[in-house]
Amino acid sequence: MAELYSTFSRLLKANPASTLIDFGFVPPVASLESQESSYHPFLLIEGNLGVPANAIPPLCRFSHSVFFKLANQFSADHKCLADSDLDELDASSTCLLLMNPEIYTAWNIRKKLLALQRLNATEEMALIDLVLSKHPKRPAAWSHRAWLLPRLRETSTNIDKLLTHELKICDQAAQRHRMNYHAWTHRWKVVRTAPLDFRLSAFKSTRKYISSHISEHSAFAHALAVLESILKDPDFTTPLELFQEQVLESMKLIVSYPGHKSPWCYLQGLFLISGRCGLSTVVVDARVREELGIVHSVAIETVDGSQFSEVDVMDWLEALIQKHTFDVSQKEGGILVPLFQFASWIIQASKRVIESRKGVAESGTIWHNQIEIALDFQLYLLLGVDGVDDIKMDLKQNVKDAGGWPSFLLAV
Repeated sequence: MAELYSTFSRLLKANPASTLIDFGFVPPVASLESQESSYHPFLLIEGNLGVPANAIPPLCRFSHSVFFKLANQFSADHKCLADSDLDELDASSTCLLLMNPEIYTAWNIRKKLLALQRLNATEEMALIDLVLSKHPKRPAAWSHRAWLLPRLRETSTNIDKLLTHELKICDQAAQRHRMNYHAWTHRWKVVRTAPLDFRLSAFKSTRKYISSHISEHSAFAHALAVLESILKDPDFTTPLELFQEQVLESMKLIVSYPGHKSPWCYLQGLFLISGRCGLSTVVVDARVREELGIVHSVAIETVDGSQFSEVDVMDWLEALIQKHTFDVSQKEGGILVPLFQFASWIIQASKRVIESRKGVAESGTIWHNQIEIALDFQLYLLLGVDGVDDIKMDLKQNVKDAGGWPSFLLAV
């Protein structure tokens, strides 16, 4: 085990993290002792580092014993350790964290080594890059990165390059592990204090990602946070145009991917931030309440014939969206009525598809989901509206009739 650890430490010393691209585990080798190469049994090919699966347990055990022996001495009095011991502490913690990034003690010791300037901050960030290439969703690694980033920004001569690299790492982590909350949270920490142009670019790339990852709730939440920061920026000159564009894009995603809740949540978030950003003041008077009642009872107009397929639904809804003007800045009702109307279109169209597929096995589970989500959305829109209790009760009953678990809104 000592020889295995020595070989791995020598490899990392000769090839620092900043020179490596990727790290991962490879299939077991026949023997850990034979010297087929200078770094056997480890693989290093064009910056890609591989550790055989059968080398992981002995490597972890030995590096663990070395690290904690030195870490205890370091915590008691770091001055008692010689330079060679501090180098060994660096090597053993690096080995441990590549195998298991959730050893918080190792990250904390490395923070102390950074504070003593025994480690280089740029090289440390490269080590985190390498760790995340194999373990893209480990919170301890992301926490250490968030701690290190402000210190790098203070000394960086090219902030834009640094922030662009951070977005690249976040995007790679999101691609390697879906629903990567930690990557999107770190991305927000990077973007929220960035210049307006950088935030606009980051928002554009997030929207592109969303279009091919329709169930990525974290990505939608991140996009919404970035959008709100842009809309509130006094230097941004076209907030209403961008907001209306996002409303239409969200509606198109809902039509194109029925049954998915993420775009509905994004549309709900747009309704929330419209008021916070001063884009739409919802004033619900008697006329608006009457209009909501009319919208609630809307009937679908379809092509002739009894069949109404999914393609017909999408074509019909997209045509409605294209020709309908969603004026979110109107004084009475604001964005409330257009969004309520859109959900009604979705409900009626989905019902028509379900009716046309009666007797077919699994006849439209996604369309049942679409109805329930749209009804929940309408309930949410009406939470603060007075004088529409009859509509609320009808919607609640419709949610129950749609099947599945009713949302928390039914209890409100």
